Amino acid sequence: MAQGKPAPNDPIVLLLKGIYHPVVNGPDVGLPGVDLNDGTWRTTEIHTVRRVPGSTNQDNAVVGNFYVGHGKAVYDLPGGAILMHFTAGSFGENPPIPDGQGGRFLEATFELTILDATGIYSPYTGGHNHMVDRFHALANGQSDENCYCIISVAGSLPLWWSSHSNSAIDLNVQHARVVFCSPKAERSPADGPDRCLARIEVPSGVTPPT
Repeated sequence: MAQGKPAPNDPIVLLLKGIYHPVVNGPDVGLPGVDLNDGTWRTTEIHTVRRVPGSTNQDNAVVGNFYVGHGKAVYDLPGGAILMHFTAGSFGENPPIPDGQGGRFLEATFELTILDATGIYSPYTGGHNHMVDRFHALANGQSDENCYCIISVAGSLPLWWSSHSNSAIDLNVQHARVVFCSPKAERSPADGPDRCLARIEVPSGVTPPT
C-alpha cells in the first residue's frame, strides 16, 4: 500500500468490540509475513469511540477489523494497517468476575509494540499500544471483546514505555512468548489452567519488562 500523510490524530483511540470468529477469506493487509488465512487468526470489529455529550462525532461506527494470532495483532483500518506484538499483560492480574449467566468477565491491561504500519499509519511504526480490556468469556464458549486501544507514535505519551529503551528489556521482549487460549473447550492442555486471550511466558532467568 502506498505511503500517505501521517494519520491526523496522535494518539488514536479505538474500541475492539464484538464476538471473535475464526478468519475466513481474510484480506491481504499489505504487511510482510502476515497471512491471515493460515488458520490461526481470530477477528472482531474495530469501532470508533463515542465522545463526550455535545460532540458532533458520536457515530461509534465500525471502521475496520482486528485480527489476533501468533502473539501478534493486526488493525486493518481505512488508509492502512498496523502490525503489533504483545509485550506485557495477563488476564491473571485480576480475579474473574462472574456474569451471572455462567460466563465471566476478564479484566486486564496489555502493552504492545508496533512492528510495522502501512499507508497513513506508517509514522506509528515503532510506536505503542496500551490496551484496556474487559473480555467476556461467554457460557457458550464464545468470546465477546470490549477493549479500548490507545495507539501512539514512539515517545509521544506518558503511557508509552519502549521495548527498545534498554538492552535488558530488549532481551525480555525477544525471549518472551505470548500464549493465546480460548475460553472453553478449544483450549488445549498445553495452554495451562487459566482461560485467557493472552498470557506472557518468560523463560527462567529472564526478567519480564516492567
